[in-house]
Amino acid sequence: MTAPSEVFFLAFSLSFQLTLGNQCSGGNDIFSRIQENSPNGAFVANLTVLGDPMTSSVRLCLSGPDANWLFLEAKTVRLNVPSGKKLDREALEPPVLLATLSCSEEGFATIQYRIVVQVLNENDNKPVFLEKSVMAQNISELTAVDSLILSAQAKDKDGDILMFVINSGMADGRYFKTDVSTAGKVILAQSLDYETKQEMEFFIYAVEMNTKERYSSSARIHISIVDGDDQYPHFLPCNFLSYGETSVCVNPIYTANITEGQIQPEPLKLLPGPVYAEDGDKGLMTAVSYSILSGADRDHFLIDNVTGAITLVQAVESRVDTPAFSLHVMASQVNDKKKYSVTQVLIRVLAANTHPPRFRKHQHMGFVREDSSTAALVTTYSGRVLFLSASDADFTNGSNPKLQFSLKPQSNHTELFQVLHNGLLIARANQLHGKERYSLQVTVSDEDSGEMDTCAVNVEVLGRGQKEPPDPTEAQKVSGLADATILAGSLAAVVLFLGLVLCLIVCTVKSCCYHQHDVNQATLATEKQPSVINSSKSATSASGLYFHEYCNELAEDLNKCPAAVEKRELTGRTCKSTTVTHTAGKIGNTKESILQPAPIEVMSNKEDSNTRNILTSGKTSKRVENRSVYLGNEEPSNESQVQVEHRT
Repeated sequence: MTAPSEVFFLAFSLSFQLTLGNQCSGGNDIFSRIQENSPNGAFVANLTVLGDPMTSSVRLCLSGPDANWLFLEAKTVRLNVPSGKKLDREALEPPVLLATLSCSEEGFATIQYRIVVQVLNENDNKPVFLEKSVMAQNISELTAVDSLILSAQAKDKDGDILMFVINSGMADGRYFKTDVSTAGKVILAQSLDYETKQEMEFFIYAVEMNTKERYSSSARIHISIVDGDDQYPHFLPCNFLSYGETSVCVNPIYTANITEGQIQPEPLKLLPGPVYAEDGDKGLMTAVSYSILSGADRDHFLIDNVTGAITLVQAVESRVDTPAFSLHVMASQVNDKKKYSVTQVLIRVLAANTHPPRFRKHQHMGFVREDSSTAALVTTYSGRVLFLSASDADFTNGSNPKLQFSLKPQSNHTELFQVLHNGLLIARANQLHGKERYSLQVTVSDEDSGEMDTCAVNVEVLGRGQKEPPDPTEAQKVSGLADATILAGSLAAVVLFLGLVLCLIVCTVKSCCYHQHDVNQATLATEKQPSVINSSKSATSASGLYFHEYCNELAEDLNKCPAAVEKRELTGRTCKSTTVTHTAGKIGNTKESILQPAPIEVMSNKEDSNTRNILTSGKTSKRVENRSVYLGNEEPSNESQVQVEHRT
């Protein structure tokens, strides 16, 4: 059926219904528009049917897929928004409400009209990023500038045109950029450095371009930088120096000491630590190999190419000829020998060291007075300055110029005290308070050998004006000296008294013994030789007897006596010896008759009276028992002079 015929048919039907009086006639299909998010009861459209359902028998009814969004109020169609919902254009597909209006009247056929309501868009939705497009990314630090990092994607349910922007206000945002023409593609703007920064974060925004609201949304993008092999090995510990925005690692210089004439089987102990290098690319940590470059080591040292330990394999004979060694050690990557680093190892040759340094005292008591000054010397008893003294037996006078004093870090409150190189202890008096006590550990070390010793210093803080107490050891010394003096005097008096008593006893006993002996001798002489006592004969000059008195018994062998006659004269009770030469008289008696105990007549030109007196006084005893005798009437020659000695 053609379009003109349809129009004619409708017109004919309308005229016919009017003629017959049908109230549902005269209506048309309804086409309308409504804004999304419109409230409940919002006007949609007016009906065009002739009848009024309020006053006539006309019945109107809505049906169709979206009839629940509409309701009739007399001859008006209104929006019906269910509770808890809203008219959301983006939730409708398509964004149109479709319903059918059925008009019926008794006696007439039901007439249906279409209702089409277009839901107009309202900018009520923000852009939303697709989660997969903004996930965390891993990027190598060797990635070239202007390389594509990621493609961010976002959608706007309102269908708005979007553009993407990176927040350059963030510190990491300056490393990336976007272009309007790239539609969310993020590009690297600056080169990356793993050693400087390993993690980055920045925000990317999706913004509506064609709306007055300019709604936008953001996404946080996390970038992990992957280390690339772009760094050389470096020795540790590093000395970092700033160069612009870059931090440069300067290799340390290692030092060690060896002893002349000795080989150390263990690796050398180096300062500031063992030789150790690592790959500058910490994310890769490529293995390194160590070697000693050609130098003046003269095959004295060997280095472990894996650990870097240096060992002395040949002793140094003279430190005068070779006072030190300077080694150049290289650390190179195992997978790339062109990536290397070189450092210096200084080794000093020392004389033999057999004694470690030692403190003269290992316990000290110190005092410091609270004061307003920033520094004060720590004193000891009686106000003497506390001086920490150490000696080294390897030096003649015990003074080692290489000794260094220091406070152990683990001792408490070391920030309040400081020890000087000469052993003086300094305190921050303005930070101390009376009655406080501190326990310090002081270390003395030999810079050459590294040997050390430790002593303890207990410091007591005195109040203002308070004096240091006296040294208790000095009081003990004074008391001990006085006691020792008294004791020594007492002992001396006792010893002197005992000595005097002993001398008296000895003298008394000797006097008694001598007296008794003399009495016995006199009695014996009287009994056996009475003629000796009573004789008054004068001695002849040509013959006689000469006695040699030693206070011993008579010698038994006269033939062994020398020609020189030694004569001892009795003076009191002491024997006095003189040597004389005399020509003896000749007598006819034989040598054997001299030894017999016959009566003897003692004669002498000069000593006759003295000898007689000695014999008659009974003082010859056994002391006058060594005798020199000359016999016969003939004068003996010098060769015939006889001396007889016998000593008990």
